[in-house]
Amino acid sequence: MSAHTSDLLKGLIALIVAAGLQSGCVTSAEQTASQSDIASYSRSIADDDPLSNLDPESFFEDTLVMVKTKIDFHGIVVDDDGNPIKDAKIQPTIFDRLVDPFEFTFFSFTNREPIVTGNNGRFKITGEEGAGMYVVVEIPGWAPVSSPRKLFVYAEGLDQTLPFPTREAPAEFRFEQRPPEAELRNIGTGALKLVEDGEPLELTLREIAPYGVEPGTGEAIIACERTLDNATPDALFDWWCELTIPGGGMQDYLFEMERAPETGYQETGRLEYEASDPDWDDRADRELIIKFADGNYGYVTISMRMDGDFYVAFDGVWNPTGSTWLD
Repeated sequence: MSAHTSDLLKGLIALIVAAGLQSGCVTSAEQTASQSDIASYSRSIADDDPLSNLDPESFFEDTLVMVKTKIDFHGIVVDDDGNPIKDAKIQPTIFDRLVDPFEFTFFSFTNREPIVTGNNGRFKITGEEGAGMYVVVEIPGWAPVSSPRKLFVYAEGLDQTLPFPTREAPAEFRFEQRPPEAELRNIGTGALKLVEDGEPLELTLREIAPYGVEPGTGEAIIACERTLDNATPDALFDWWCELTIPGGGMQDYLFEMERAPETGYQETGRLEYEASDPDWDDRADRELIIKFADGNYGYVTISMRMDGDFYVAFDGVWNPTGSTWLD
């Protein structure tokens, strides 16, 4: 992430993560993040107010001007020796609209149609208008050497990315070929049904095993419990889920992370809700960076569903090489 990125533009990154980078072109300024997404983002910025540097009296006028900023961008994709890479996929996202500030006080975005690099590895995005732009580069069979995601800030009043990438000095995205054995592996457990008495379930995150695995053969252990004293369908109840990765650990995924950290992991993490909690919900999602006992890293979204059939599910990727890159 650019050293010139303001707190406000960091909020833009968070909105991308929360909204999941919808495919195609967004045609209306709809706030697509769930209440859980917003709560998760709020925790990530703690007490910081990303809009504290804007004058509330002129908020609408200032931000409407910002989303009309002209954008002309040039980039190049190269290998680790500096040779151009043809047919790299480029996904531009333009921050060209606003969300109701009483709902979620950030710019919204439109995904443009993906483009590909030519024989010279170059691409350009011109004639656009927006406060900034987020560029993601993907190449099947290649791994990033530098960050494959970059934020560029164009609007005055924010911390601009200067100098802007031009034809003479394009933004560079550097990759190296990834052998087949180093391809990222998918994590997808499907729905893991749980018993209600907190009995631990050992599971593998490296293959499909919907009923768990034999003790001592998995990478993680999860236990969840809920207290249903009132059987009515709309009753609130206490519940908790606890995840353990023996010999490894986990930490929250934050939007500024471009690769897995090497330190800062805790072996066990717990999420707990009491029925009296004003933010109570019977379901929750958490995004985690995980480190396995063998030193490999992964990224997972854990979906916890305490209503009805009472289950959890894990979805993500892991890197079999020990590298911290998870792209």
